[in-house]
Amino acid sequence: MLAFSLLAVGGVVITGQVVGRSLFLSALPPWAIPFRFLLPPLALVAAVALHGRAARHLTPRQLVTATFGPIVAFVVLARILMPTPLGETLAFLLTLAVMLDAAGNVVMIVFWTIAGDVFDAREAKRLFGIISGGSVVANVAFGLFLGRLAAAVRAADLLLVVVLAVLGCWAIVQRLTTRHSRQEPAPSPQETAAGANAGEGFVDDLRAVLSSPLTRTLGAALVVVALVGTIADYQLDLTLKAAYGADAKGMVGFLSNFRVAAGLVGLVVQFAVAGRLMERWGVLAALLVLPASVALGGVAGLVTGGALWAISLPRAADISFKYTLNDSAFNLLYLPLTSRQRTRAKAVVDGTLKPVLAVLLGLAFLAVSRTGSTHVLPWTVPLLLLSGIWIALLFRATRHYVDALSASLVMRRLDLGRGSVDLSDETSARVLRTALGESDGLRVLHTLSVARSATGSDWSDLVAPLTSHPDPEVRAEAASYLAERGASRHAERLRTLMADPAESTRAAAIAAYCRLSGADAVPVVVPLLQDASLSTRGSAIVALVRHGGLGGLLHAGRPLQDLLVSPDAGERTLGAGILGELAVPGFFHPIQDLLEDPVPSVRAAALRAARSVAAPELVPALRKALDEPSSRAGAVRALIASTAADPQRLAGIALDPTLAAPARVALVRALGKAGPAASAFLPDFAFDEEERVRAAAYASMLDLRANGHSPAIEPERLREQLRSEVRSAFERRVALADLERDSVHPLLLDALAAGVQRDQDRVLALVALLYPRLVLEPLRRAMSQTDARLRANAIELIENVAQAEKDVLVPYVGGSAAERQEAARLLGVTNQDPAAHVERLLGSRDSWVRLCALASAGGSSHAGLRSRIEAELSSPDPLFRETARHALGTPAAGAGQAREGENRMPLAPLEKVLFLKQVSLFREIPAEDVAALLPIAEEVSFQAGDVVIREGDKGDALYLIVEGSIGISAGGVATGKRLGSRDVIGELSILTGDPRSVTCTAESEVLALRIDREPFWQLMRERPEVPVGLVKILTGYIRK
Repeated sequence: MLAFSLLAVGGVVITGQVVGRSLFLSALPPWAIPFRFLLPPLALVAAVALHGRAARHLTPRQLVTATFGPIVAFVVLARILMPTPLGETLAFLLTLAVMLDAAGNVVMIVFWTIAGDVFDAREAKRLFGIISGGSVVANVAFGLFLGRLAAAVRAADLLLVVVLAVLGCWAIVQRLTTRHSRQEPAPSPQETAAGANAGEGFVDDLRAVLSSPLTRTLGAALVVVALVGTIADYQLDLTLKAAYGADAKGMVGFLSNFRVAAGLVGLVVQFAVAGRLMERWGVLAALLVLPASVALGGVAGLVTGGALWAISLPRAADISFKYTLNDSAFNLLYLPLTSRQRTRAKAVVDGTLKPVLAVLLGLAFLAVSRTGSTHVLPWTVPLLLLSGIWIALLFRATRHYVDALSASLVMRRLDLGRGSVDLSDETSARVLRTALGESDGLRVLHTLSVARSATGSDWSDLVAPLTSHPDPEVRAEAASYLAERGASRHAERLRTLMADPAESTRAAAIAAYCRLSGADAVPVVVPLLQDASLSTRGSAIVALVRHGGLGGLLHAGRPLQDLLVSPDAGERTLGAGILGELAVPGFFHPIQDLLEDPVPSVRAAALRAARSVAAPELVPALRKALDEPSSRAGAVRALIASTAADPQRLAGIALDPTLAAPARVALVRALGKAGPAASAFLPDFAFDEEERVRAAAYASMLDLRANGHSPAIEPERLREQLRSEVRSAFERRVALADLERDSVHPLLLDALAAGVQRDQDRVLALVALLYPRLVLEPLRRAMSQTDARLRANAIELIENVAQAEKDVLVPYVGGSAAERQEAARLLGVTNQDPAAHVERLLGSRDSWVRLCALASAGGSSHAGLRSRIEAELSSPDPLFRETARHALGTPAAGAGQAREGENRMPLAPLEKVLFLKQVSLFREIPAEDVAALLPIAEEVSFQAGDVVIREGDKGDALYLIVEGSIGISAGGVATGKRLGSRDVIGELSILTGDPRSVTCTAESEVLALRIDREPFWQLMRERPEVPVGLVKILTGYIRK
């Protein structure tokens, strides 16, 4: 790209301008000068419009060939004609100047379009200044080169320099489009149709440009830039003609020296100012340099009365800053657009809008020159006015740039929603009748769901016969439909259906019959209270309480009470389920007792009932249930429901630091959905010591803000918290890098690595809180993408919005290694000895990180860690005690001994975690969640010849082979397949409950871990990460 820039600017643009201007001005009188500004834009309209049209239909390589080929042909032809009489005419010289200007513009359009494809936003900000450095060098090099060459050859011979430069650009583009081709999104059907339309052209391109605020503003700014440049160029031509007259050699000498001087200034800007200015102050600061310099040059022209040096200052500023700062920064604003959008926008703006307005300005030059006025000063006033407009448009364009970057990250989804359908016409009715008469149960169920949402007709008479359908689910759905429609004329059918052999159908029939018949149903349903089926008794109780009036309540009350105090756990579970289904707030007393039931299944049912009843009186019992891991998830849901009208009470529970972190997180997230009343309590959690609680607080505050209720929190406190979060994230990354130097920290490294993404999520959430223009979810998705361009756009967006924090924020989210190291140093984070990290992490509030650090401390030779390990021998957590014993090598006396009822395993607890992480079934599950398997993973052993599982037996457990070999047989015949260490037996049966399909027999002494089905399912309910990881692995099994 550097070579491309050098050839394009020096060989095509600069040489073309110097040659065309010198030949034109030296041979023509002053009155002809306006024609040099009048005709080039017209030619540019045609040339660039053709380029834009070709861009819609050709590949990049084909486009470059179609563009550069005619340029070379024309310039070669012009050189051949120069010695002829035609070469001395006004028309020829004017045409030559016009076409050289058009060629330079087209080549630069190709250059920036290719640059936009090669680099993403972050690369562009760092590299556009360097790749455009070729243009700065070109001004100096080609200024010196042309000055020397013009003294030795004729001016016409300099046209061959243009030819060679275009050919060089052509070769470079062919290579770049091969190495850096990007897959652009396929055009939409609308774009394809539009492209096929014969009328597509300027109007379609213009409409596409005007459809975007960013391209509209960029277009306006570019037009103003062109007008300012044209006025400054015209002033310079008038002043040159007045100073040199017909002295072409003197004119070439001045223009060459002018290029050299401006180029030297550009070199200083390029290599000492541009990169630092754009990195430190952003795009806007870089864009403001050129218009400010042009305005200063205009003022100098007024003050000096039109001195040549002063009049040349605006053009010198254009040369010094255009390619070093302005074009680099300006083309950065195009990067949120696709290559297709950039090509069309540049073709319209550079190839059509600018030239048309330039023609109008050329007509103004011509009109003034016809009056005999050729003085430069009157044109300084519009120059200054346009410079002011230019600056205003730049401020507007940078705002739209940030918005476009943000929009480019948002993944839009179509929400079709749900609605009702009108099936009242005869055709729809006929189709529905036919579908309801089918024997296929699934089709009938689908048709019933459609009928339920239909308006305009009652289909009860068609649905009633379905109470005799062979499929029990269809019979149940038919009963529910008849009850919903109030079809009391079909009550007798439902009464008959209450004796259906399928329990689900009986339950639906009982509910439907009572709903239709009300108190009249009581005598019919009361006998069912003594039914042998628990399900039928429960359905009868619910139906009588809901629809039987006072009589139904009196009849159902005693059976319900009997269920709640029954010695049978199944009956108590049913009783709790009935209370939940009835959802009567006054029925909370029995639930309080059931929440302390010794049977886990009863407690789980009581928690579900508590959630439905949502009685504030249940809060103390539910708070107590939070301390039990097996009931924590259900207790959280019930607490949220029971405190829905009292967010202050919910916040008070969540503030309790002794509460388990997962429970606190769930409660804080619930506050985010509790409405404006919760906004006063959430800021307290944003500064909590537990990182997951803070993350939940950030997310909840964003939820509230999305609903129009921003929590009252000082921005300065959030900024301090953001720096604290970034510092914590750097500490984790530095610890990871330092600990990787040792091989004794596998689980600690895994624990720290698992927190890296959480760190980033918290940082991004705080940034979104501080800057409402940033939308968190699209930003988070973009930062986690492997697509470098999308990620770079996200980082660029953060840098442009979060100006106050970008010194540490940008290096954290996307800086180079050196930038990250410098940011970490600013935050006081330095590299340390691994033992120092382990010692610090032994005090972490994250219990899993602390446990892993405890295991790592045992492998360290650092003497100072022993006292920290010994302190954990008295931990209330048996996992910490056991890990501490293994870390010390031998049990400590007293507190370190195994407590009563505590099982001592030959394998250390974290050794089991390492082993489980190596088993394919748990490979995708975070180590912290794998550790939750330890209490339910029983260590078992088998001797050679023992049957581990038998074909046909119930799939009640899975086995993870630690050591040994197991053979497999099916139907009494050996399959020849053997399983060994890290293989799994029974993983599908434990999930499905299906009987074993094979027999597995130990062929040697086998050590294995056994996990029973019930506790495994309970764990999956408590930790969603476990089933998610299993799904990933099982999907891989299916693919194989």
